[in-house]
Amino acid sequence: MTNAMQALAPDALNALREEAPTAELESAFRLFNDLSLRLEEAYGELEGRVASLDAELRIARQEREVQRAQKEQLAARMAGLLKELPVGVVLVGSHGRVEESNRAADSMLRGLRVGIDWETVVLENRLGANNGAQSNANDETDAGSGFMLPQRRRITLTRRELGGGACVVVLTDVTQIHELQERVGRNQRLSEMGEMAARLAHQIRTPVASAMLFASSLERSPDTGARRNGGRILERLRHLETLVNDMLRFARGDLGQLERLTARKLIDAVLFSVDPRLGDALEVQSSPDDTVAVLANRDMLAGAVTNLIGNASECGASRIELAARVSSEGFLEVTVADDGPGIPEAVAGRIFEPFFTTRSGGTGLGLAVVRSAVEAFGGSVHHEAAALGGARFVLRLPTEDLPVDGLPASPLTPGAAGSDVADAEAKHHG
Repeated sequence: MTNAMQALAPDALNALREEAPTAELESAFRLFNDLSLRLEEAYGELEGRVASLDAELRIARQEREVQRAQKEQLAARMAGLLKELPVGVVLVGSHGRVEESNRAADSMLRGLRVGIDWETVVLENRLGANNGAQSNANDETDAGSGFMLPQRRRITLTRRELGGGACVVVLTDVTQIHELQERVGRNQRLSEMGEMAARLAHQIRTPVASAMLFASSLERSPDTGARRNGGRILERLRHLETLVNDMLRFARGDLGQLERLTARKLIDAVLFSVDPRLGDALEVQSSPDDTVAVLANRDMLAGAVTNLIGNASECGASRIELAARVSSEGFLEVTVADDGPGIPEAVAGRIFEPFFTTRSGGTGLGLAVVRSAVEAFGGSVHHEAAALGGARFVLRLPTEDLPVDGLPASPLTPGAAGSDVADAEAKHHG
């Protein structure tokens, strides 16, 4: 039996040996399977995380792209606004040269360009100094920061340091502000002058009344010449009295008595008022339609036209044409043209400004009074070159239709028998 057991022992041992590796392999396979499953799960989680990160990265990249686009759009918009700003902006680098400027600055300063020395630009454009605007507390205003440029433009310069020697210069056009200040000053002087004129008119009234009394006595003289001269003096004094009264009404803001004036009546009033010494130098060339009239004060409007005629005579004109017509737009146009030296183009835009004159000893109020009188009745006045070679002034006044029963009996023709103009011309040349 022992031998038999000994004979079976190798086979059992071999079987045991074969079963042991199989169990280990199965255990190893189970462990491998578990690890594989865990690895697959971890890989799946990793893939999900990677996908999530990719999505977040794409979103972040898109947001950055949107932000960059918005910043580029904002930068482009700011650059466009800088170019179109009504104030000039100049960037000066640390080396003192212009690095950038906008359109307004280029239009204000001559010779401004990138790369030019800023001080050179300042010196070339410093035509005259004025009072510069005050700068902010953190700004530095250049000494003599006000400039007067061509065409009477005025600008102020304000500079702010950026560090490292660089700075930004802001140029502001203060032309309109300066003109408003001048206008306020002129209006104040006119107000003071109006008050003085009103007081003077009160003082003139008494001697005019006395002179009219003596002229009336002279008019009743038995001497024909003295009677004629007395009548003329009395007419002039009455006209002067009317002007004084009109001046007082104007000082009170009263336009006086308004009436409907046809061109014929207005020309009559002008010819009655002009200086008789003009003689044949004054020509009336009018044939207006008298179916319309202007609502105005006869003496004020006639005085404005007479003022233009007197100016032409004082400037040396040997021929003065007075005309009146109704335009196609329905305005009454009264023109005064002369063959004098004319008005220089350089001052043509200022001739209606109060106190502006080119004549030695002139007051500068003549044309300003003309414009005020015409505008008081809703009209306008402008200047243009005359065919005679001198100046031509055109007064445009709004009209209104007259009733047929109120039409004048004869047209306005210089020298026409029985017309008011003929009578006025007779007085004028007589």
